[in-house]
Amino acid sequence: MLVDQDESVPGAAIAIQTFGDFLGFNPHCHVLITDGCFYGNGTFRVAPLFEAKHLEHIFQHKLLRVLLSKGKITQC
Repeated sequence: MLVDQDESVPGAAIAIQTFGDFLGFNPHCHVLITDGCFYGNGTFRVAPLFEAKHLEHIFQHKLLRVLLSKGKITQC
């Protein structure tokens, strides 16, 4: 879909995958991120570089918060 520059929004699809028992628990994300956007005039603009560390910190925080709320872990 071609859009005006002001209306363009890069996209992402994220899937959370987990496996193993609690001692071997290994949650992680599989992420597909668009490289940019097509604009109404047919040009393509590359999106700015994405810092994966920001997403990693958010994921860790939210996952630990869920585990804590379900009593799967305790605060030290």
